[in-house]
Amino acid sequence: MALLLFDTSPVPYGACLVQMFLVFHLEMVESLLFALMACDRYIAVIYPFRYPQLVTGRTVWAGILLSNVISGIAMTVYMIFVTELSFCRTNVLPYCFCDYVTMVLVSCTENAKYLSLLVTTAITFGVGSLTIIFFSYTKIAHAALKISSAEGKKKVFNVLITHLLVVLLFYLPLMTAFILPGIGVKLSAEAYNTMEIVATIIPPMMNPIIYSFRNKEIKNGIKKIFMRKRTIPEINNHM
Repeated sequence: MALLLFDTSPVPYGACLVQMFLVFHLEMVESLLFALMACDRYIAVIYPFRYPQLVTGRTVWAGILLSNVISGIAMTVYMIFVTELSFCRTNVLPYCFCDYVTMVLVSCTENAKYLSLLVTTAITFGVGSLTIIFFSYTKIAHAALKISSAEGKKKVFNVLITHLLVVLLFYLPLMTAFILPGIGVKLSAEAYNTMEIVATIIPPMMNPIIYSFRNKEIKNGIKKIFMRKRTIPEINNHM
């Protein structure tokens, strides 16, 4: 059996399952890593003197390993469920990659457990991680308000706002796309696809931009480019 994407690119069933596993696994791991990053910032701001002892190379690798293990356990259940699906009506997925929700919706297998699992996962990983992130950022913001230096406050809030923007662009579309079908709310293929693509593509694209603009050398380089563009027309006008 083969699943087809856009009627033109046949994808073997086994490759489709591998693709689904990798995409879902990386999304879950990213969700947990965002929470760990928030904890890292919390320790750095609230307990700066204990940071070298609490956040070591060993703890970082332990966090990464634990995130992959937790996600791997959750994905094992998904892989078992998806192999139970039968495709008697169509094997065409109206999506840009093999996706669990789309596979459940086009299958002939009708059982609430398949989408209920998705709601449980979204709430556990999404709401749980967001709770940790907002708690951490609230504490950091409270600590930042006590900083006497205006420049220090500005730096802390810039970090919080930019990171929170990336976090919300990741969590909100995914949680909406996963929870609504699970509770019986039907989304159009276009709406679902858009939310999935935004959450999967936009946050990774924003990270290099955000961190680049924090680099003074890059900022100065961009200023020089714009200043050069402004001075060239002025010189031409005088000529």
